Amino acid sequence: MKNNVTLSAAFLLLTGNAVAQNNTNIVEQDGGNLIVQIEQIGRYNNTVITQLPDESGYYGGSDDNLANVMQDGDFNKVSIDQSASARDNVATIKQAGNFNEADQYQGGESGKNIATIEQKGNNNQAVQRQGGFGYGNEAYLTQQGSGNKAEQVQVAETVGNYMRISQKGDDNTALQNQYFSFNDEAIILQEGDDNFGKQEQVSYTGYNKATLNQDGCRNTSTQVQTGDKLISHVIQTGNDNTSMVTQTGAHHTSLAEQIGNNNSILITQGNN
Repeated sequence: MKNNVTLSAAFLLLTGNAVAQNNTNIVEQDGGNLIVQIEQIGRYNNTVITQLPDESGYYGGSDDNLANVMQDGDFNKVSIDQSASARDNVATIKQAGNFNEADQYQGGESGKNIATIEQKGNNNQAVQRQGGFGYGNEAYLTQQGSGNKAEQVQVAETVGNYMRISQKGDDNTALQNQYFSFNDEAIILQEGDDNFGKQEQVSYTGYNKATLNQDGCRNTSTQVQTGDKLISHVIQTGNDNTSMVTQTGAHHTSLAEQIGNNNSILITQGNN
């Protein structure tokens, strides 16, 4: 049975003037095959979506759910929760404007879930978490503007997950963490000045790879991988870049390329 929710909140016209609404949408759904779509145009909007399981799902799971939120305006906030043995769920947040915040969580025994956040504007913050015993999950995060922050976390026993962060602008920060994972990928792309990127993968038995590409000045990159058969790629183009790669285990491969002035690279690989 489908449980569909569609909301649209736009600016309010009063005596010929456009006044932005301070809208708050709270949606709670339980079960599977759930659909919720919310569109907000204006300032000071807030959306909270929770899709939780009932007893009919896989191990009480909540599968095949869809949550889409689009916000156009300033000072918006979005939180989407698809958790507890969630499989084949899709969560998408699109924000256009300044001072936006976004948070998505897909947890439990999660598999083949897709989490996407797209932000256009200044001073945006985004957090995506896919946790529990996950496999085949995908997380995409795209930010364009100044002062952006991005964080993607996949924890516990995660297998074959994919993460990608793309940032364009100044003063960006990107963090990606995968714990107890193997056969995973982590990709960070940054274009602009004063960027910071960090990728950390900890694995029981892993043939993970992490790639980082930075184009701009005064970038800083850190990649740490713990496990075996791990591969790390770092490419920096610009001035005053700093990169550190630490790999502990066996069968490591590391490639670092810097083009510009005053760059420094420190790579430590240990098979003691």
